[in-house]
Amino acid sequence: RLLEAGTAPAAGEELLPADLDARGFVHRLVDVRARGKRAVFPELPSGARDWLQANAEALADVVPASPASDGRWRFTRRGNTVYALLLRMEDELFLPATLTIPTAKFQPRPGSAPRILGRTHGVTGITRDFIKGQLVCELPPDLALRACREPALVLAIELDLR
Repeated sequence: RLLEAGTAPAAGEELLPADLDARGFVHRLVDVRARGKRAVFPELPSGARDWLQANAEALADVVPASPASDGRWRFTRRGNTVYALLLRMEDELFLPATLTIPTAKFQPRPGSAPRILGRTHGVTGITRDFIKGQLVCELPPDLALRACREPALVLAIELDLR
């Protein structure tokens, strides 16, 4: 939420610095939400609004998933959906052909493919490696290896709650 001038963050809220660029802002916001806190900020950095509009589902009304983070991945959860958020580095110009979610401690619903938020595409294949504890997602050919400057890529994974 936007912090009004002269007010302080409430309990359970974390203030994001005003000097962050869009990438830094999104990364800090994702970290805060994955830890179960609310983020407050004095202003929204230029360039962050479009990303937030496309990916708000992964940050609004969510709780931390277990695990909340692993390497560059952050996880949130709402109901039967886990959101896997990959923090992308500034020098990463292209999306890879496959995404490996390192700590897949959740079971995807059989027959469902993760959705990529902000895109019309979903992943084309998903493999669960029980030995390594990984979930490997293949990106569609028309999306894989394409230039992408988004600060984070978000996958929505429907869970099997049986």
